[in-house]
This record gives sequence, structure tokens and C-alpha cells, in this order.
Amino acid sequence: MSEEIEIARQWLANARNDLLNADNNLKSEQIPFDTVCFQCHQAAEKLLKSYLVGNGQEHPITHDLLLILEKAIPLNSESEILRDWLAILMPYSVEFRYPLMIGTCQLRMMRRKREIRPIKSATTSRAGGMRKAPRKGLGDKLCWWSLICEMA
Repeated sequence: MSEEIEIARQWLANARNDLLNADNNLKSEQIPFDTVCFQCHQAAEKLLKSYLVGNGQEHPITHDLLLILEKAIPLNSESEILRDWLAILMPYSVEFRYPLMIGTCQLRMMRRKREIRPIKSATTSRAGGMRKAPRKGLGDKLCWWSLICEMA
């Protein structure tokens, strides 16, 4: 196994842990929305970076999901489908860290909570349109879409 693939797998393992943290917190009686928002952003960031590294690319040192996506698009033009979802996650990296913005993050998360579950089931459903993304990267390359589907 190449060093790049091993590093990509480490990024992926960390993303899975972020999603597990978010899922666990969403099940609690008192949901820490700031933590859930942050963990979802972190998971998306790590998935994108995993994809880049696994395909032999350097990832930008940034938390800007759209900037990281721009590096992935030349590898797979269909990754453009992620743009709107990543834009939704963007504020959650920083906004909740500042007292005046915490309420904004919580409100957005409550509005999005009903959208998250249908997205999750659509990515895991073979009949769901999102599953149709190409499995580019067979062999020693990583397919970002299959990683997301496996994690959902």
C-alpha cells in the first residue's frame, strides 16, 4: 500500500469518528448543536482531503470546503454535486466559536436536521439518485463518493 493511500485512510478514519460524534450527540437529550455543527464540517473537510491525498494530490491547508472542492473537481467533475451541501456546512467551522454567532448556528442546524436524515438515506439507497456517481478511482485510487456512501 502506498504512503498516500495510508494517509488518506487515516483522514477517512478521523472523518468517521467526527460523524460518529455528531450522530451520538444528535441522539442525546440535550443536543450540543455547536459541537454537532463543527463535527459535520470537520467530517466533510477530512473526506475531501482524504480523496485528494488518495489520488496523489496535495490538499490546501484550509477549512474552506469550497476551496478544497475546487481541487477535487479536476479529478472528478461530478464532485460538483457537493457544492451546495458544502456551502451549507461552511459557517459551522468558525461561527459557533463566537458567542454572538452560536444562536445562528443552532437555528441553522435545527432547520437542517430534517434535511440531514433524507440525504443520509438517499446516499445509502441503491435506488437513490446520488448513488449513481461514478466509481472513479478503482484500484489503488480512492473514490470520494463510495467513501461518503459507506460512511452514511
